Amino acid sequence: MGNELLWALIEAAGAASLAVAIPWLAGAWLRPWLGSRATYGLWLCVPVAVVAVLLPPFAATPVPGAAPDAMGRSALAVAAEGLTAQPWPPFATVGWLLGAAAFATALGLRQRRYLRSLGPLRAGPDGVFVASRGQHLPAVIGAWRPRLVIPADFACRHDASERELILAHERVHLRRGDPWAKLLAAAIVCLNWFNPVLHLAWRRFRRDQELACDAAVLAQRPGCRWLYANALLRAHGVAASSPLGCHWRSPHPLTERVAQLGHRTPGPLRMRVGLSVMLLAVLATGYAAWAAQPRVRFADEAPLSPSAVAGRPADASAGQRHDGNGRLGALAAPAYPGAAYAAGQSGQVVVLVNVDARGLPTQVEVERSEPAGVFDAATLEAARRWRFTPPRRAGQAVASRVRVPVTFVLESSAAEAPAASQGVPDGIEG
Repeated sequence: MGNELLWALIEAAGAASLAVAIPWLAGAWLRPWLGSRATYGLWLCVPVAVVAVLLPPFAATPVPGAAPDAMGRSALAVAAEGLTAQPWPPFATVGWLLGAAAFATALGLRQRRYLRSLGPLRAGPDGVFVASRGQHLPAVIGAWRPRLVIPADFACRHDASERELILAHERVHLRRGDPWAKLLAAAIVCLNWFNPVLHLAWRRFRRDQELACDAAVLAQRPGCRWLYANALLRAHGVAASSPLGCHWRSPHPLTERVAQLGHRTPGPLRMRVGLSVMLLAVLATGYAAWAAQPRVRFADEAPLSPSAVAGRPADASAGQRHDGNGRLGALAAPAYPGAAYAAGQSGQVVVLVNVDARGLPTQVEVERSEPAGVFDAATLEAARRWRFTPPRRAGQAVASRVRVPVTFVLESSAAEAPAASQGVPDGIEG
């Protein structure tokens, strides 16, 4: 279970780190053409990629007679084999989760201090709340119950036209569910608290969120650009202190927000193109993250492995054997070939077995045998009747491939025979 959880965390962290490159890099290039709203939507690639790598991987069905690598492996799968084939110390997973909990606690305390700094809130007109204190307001605060909060001196700071634009900006945040988006982004950063790439991407995400919100307001009021810029300039110099709030007086570079006011709002055609590009990018990222998963999983629960016992040709019958952890698996020991028994021959056959999620062999091939060809047929016949305990991932059994050594020893030398070998993943000698 420890390996399984740690690998899930590593997969999610890797997927998030790679996925942020799409909105971060491509977004800056596409923004002048498709608009800030479409490029902000590219940030959906990150949570979609994280969810995709946590879904059950594709279980390939081997083609009979194909080469041992017929199931195919991605570069990520090759790296996964070395990682999950060995036990990881429990403190690796515990340390990761403790770091995430500490970072989440720090964010929660910052948010709590910020909410307390606003003082008592009283309900105002049109569902707007008025705070007794707060130089960095207006803002949308809270995720479970987001509220639009304005300062007590809001009417003194701005005239009626500016107030209308500012409230329109904050209501766009509410309508789009931006507080929930910030909460999801914060959760991803908490799980990757040690990753500086995601911390920088979090700042870029919040910038893009404000730019998209500005663009949405200006699309509805194209003749108010100068008035909007003046309202932004009045808010300059006061930084917000809430990690989860959507602030008009945001800490994002003012020059970037004002510069966007000089861009033309995309027309209906470019808006549709931008939406299409965004959806395609999100779907492609999710599929790529899912398809890049290891198609063969080697988890803590390795399948059981047989070893032929000494005996006469017909005496090696099916039975149950224990593995090193005390689990049981139905294993049919190969019958000793009559000619080899009569000639007093011993040997070993190493077979590659592709196992489906039910624990049934779907393809068995001889990797090597000593002496060549003597024990192959008997081993293949028995291997097709083996039953394995499949590895599990996220609570679901998954396909795997194992390398199984089978030793044939005569009764006279049974005492000197090596112990039954544990099945090991492809690529690791047993």
